[in-house]
Amino acid sequence: MAREILNIDTLTPDRLRINIDGREYELVDRDDLGLEEIVKLNKLSTDITRLQNLDEFTPEDARELSMHLEALCRLLILDCPEEVHARMKDRHRVALFQAFDTAVGERSPATQPPNRKQRRSIGANKSRSANASTAVAPKNGGT
Repeated sequence: MAREILNIDTLTPDRLRINIDGREYELVDRDDLGLEEIVKLNKLSTDITRLQNLDEFTPEDARELSMHLEALCRLLILDCPEEVHARMKDRHRVALFQAFDTAVGERSPATQPPNRKQRRSIGANKSRSANASTAVAPKNGGT
């Protein structure tokens, strides 16, 4: 019995959409993203989540969070005019981040480049000590 391990769809994706001020905008699909953009999206998402979960939130943290949210929205919303981005408040951006995160979580897992631990487990690099002997060297040439 054959078992499918991967399903690749190269057709136009069924995109997520949002409505801003009565106009519908499509959101980027993961299949649109190159590796650099995937890494950027993952980093922005991680940084946003980290900042949202801080026990103590400083004005510097607020500025950093706002900057990351704006960058994320610019990456996610396709064909969105500058004036629309300029009108968006941080609370709108947080709502977009949460909606996107939830919607993508409900779909298949995002394609991500392997992290360092995964790259090591692929087998390209062996431990330096993998072939080393564990025997203790004799002292003074003894037996």
